[in-house]
Amino acid sequence: MVINAVIGGITVWVKLNPYVVAAHFLAATLLLTTAAITWDKTQNLDQPPFPAASSRSINLGNALLAATAVLVIVGTAVTGTGPHAGDSADVPRMPFSWVGVTAIHSMVALGSMVLAVLLLVVARRASETALARKTTMYLVAFLAQGLIGVIQVFTHLPETMVVLHLVGSALVWVGAIRVCLASRGDKKLDPVRQVSSVVP
Repeated sequence: MVINAVIGGITVWVKLNPYVVAAHFLAATLLLTTAAITWDKTQNLDQPPFPAASSRSINLGNALLAATAVLVIVGTAVTGTGPHAGDSADVPRMPFSWVGVTAIHSMVALGSMVLAVLLLVVARRASETALARKTTMYLVAFLAQGLIGVIQVFTHLPETMVVLHLVGSALVWVGAIRVCLASRGDKKLDPVRQVSSVVP
């Protein structure tokens, strides 16, 4: 949180330099990560523990989290290269081809979706209920986010759609975190086992 506040101050100081704005967004995503993990853990406090998924599901969950992280990072380059420069048209943009960066972003998105679908199939076949449910939620958020992204392109990036796409990226990232956590299972220990492990 402190890092994000510092970067936020620098963002204003450098007059919305797109690289610093991207860093500010990624720092906010790190803060969102801690909040998402905490929220997920507290939701399971009164639930019975569930085992970790199969090693294949765990690997797919890790891969999905990594792919989503790349998707978010590349997304900051799409925004930084695009026409929206904050509150001033004089703010310089990132010196990349917006079409090229957007194409890369789309390919990473497609790869992420394929991983999520594959994970959903594997989880359902293995009766990994919690993982399948959270993967489904990820896919719903992901497809909605993709629809917003497509609308942005064909409507010349209206500001409202850009804001919705930023919100969607946060929801997709949270979804990826929850999928990864679900694949690893709930590691709560039974109180009797905890006591017996301490008392000889």
